[in-house]
Amino acid sequence: MPTAAGEIRRYRVQGSPVQRPEQDVRLAALRTVLFQSGVRIVAEGLSEDGHEITLVCQTPKDAREMPEDPGLPQLRLIERHRLHSLTPPEPFRLRLAEPDPQLVRPHAVPLKGVAWARDRTALEVIFERGQPEGLHHIEVVEGADRVTITVYLGTRPQGNRLVHPVLIRERAFIELQNPPAGRAIADGAWDG
Repeated sequence: MPTAAGEIRRYRVQGSPVQRPEQDVRLAALRTVLFQSGVRIVAEGLSEDGHEITLVCQTPKDAREMPEDPGLPQLRLIERHRLHSLTPPEPFRLRLAEPDPQLVRPHAVPLKGVAWARDRTALEVIFERGQPEGLHHIEVVEGADRVTITVYLGTRPQGNRLVHPVLIRERAFIELQNPPAGRAIADGAWDG
């Protein structure tokens, strides 16, 4: 019986925290071992403190067993969940972001998706942020022929200034004053 199409793995990094994921030899060794086993990493994220890394992996379709975990002494597997598709189940889907006006240097970022919320009274907005960033606010401009949505991210004032190359996808909900009623939805980061 073939295995699931993918899995989520979470590793604990022993010793010093990861500061630059693209230069960390422990993560490079892990990626190499997984690649040589036929596993493809489709997404990864690093915890705020740099001591945990989460990987979403695609396993070979014809694999009958998951590859053995690499014997890397500085990385310890602490959690593993099998997926039957590359769409993570609800608990792993997307973190719900709350606006934080305390963040500094707000800047617009492109939307990654917009969808009706389940009750169809709000829109779910999907975006990506870097490691030291967070949601500052969302601006909504409702016109006669379109609704323009602009997501603004900011940086934590006391936080790490280093921007990791890992992107974290999150979601937020916005209420419209009136239903779209055929109006186009535009991305303010591109149209503004």
